[in-house]
Amino acid sequence: MRTNAIALCKSVVILTTIVLTQAVPPSVVARSSPGVVSQITAKEFFDRGVARYQRGDKQGAIADFTQAIRLNRNYALAYYNRGVVRFKGGNNLTEAIADFTQAIRLNPEYVDAYYNRAIARVKVQQYWPAIDDITQVIRLDPSHDRAFYLRGLIYSENLKDYQTGINDFTEAIRLNPGNPAPYFKRGNARYRIGDRERAIDDYNKAIEINPSDPEPYYNRAISRYQIGDRQGAIFDLQKSADLYMDLGNFEKYQKAIDTLEKFEN
Repeated sequence: MRTNAIALCKSVVILTTIVLTQAVPPSVVARSSPGVVSQITAKEFFDRGVARYQRGDKQGAIADFTQAIRLNRNYALAYYNRGVVRFKGGNNLTEAIADFTQAIRLNPEYVDAYYNRAIARVKVQQYWPAIDDITQVIRLDPSHDRAFYLRGLIYSENLKDYQTGINDFTEAIRLNPGNPAPYFKRGNARYRIGDRERAIDDYNKAIEINPSDPEPYYNRAISRYQIGDRQGAIFDLQKSADLYMDLGNFEKYQKAIDTLEKFEN
């Protein structure tokens, strides 16, 4: 969305987890030839898959988790970890969703599986099923601040239901007041419904918690300009431009400079 040809900055934080066990015995890692495959247990395949994932060998990890599942069809952790690796590969989202679904079937209270299936479903634009998953996470763990944050993102940025998003961001803030992200996103949602003053309050808090993030400065500048605080807006744009430059983000630096020139003229 754009307002007077000036758009808010967006940043979406995607959080995924992978269950990692203790260090894998060297003897297990060494057993990689076809002749000894039958000697390896499901747990050993699982551990070797974790080790391969940690070394960056995603395909090897998937192969080992698949072998663990072949030996133990009820191995929820192996389905889950294979789903995570497939998700992080970026082009196996449908298979990742299927793995998380199987992990949930085997363990209906598997919070991380619901949470990561929701993220994968957002990636394939299955927004309502993703909300169902996040709601289940919250039912199982009412203190899961990231779940409220993620559901707020889906409502506000994907479904354009800003008020419901605001409600979820507010709960995420209550659970974890030291995280600047829900303040920033709640500020964006409040801006979208025309509540510029309270949007500025949220950007203020995001900046207080993390003064090195340029995006709250940029978005606060837009809100300040629209309520008539031209000098405050110019200050914020210059600050955001400086921070973008420090981060090496030259595209957003140029955007801040272009907006600054519009505000100064």
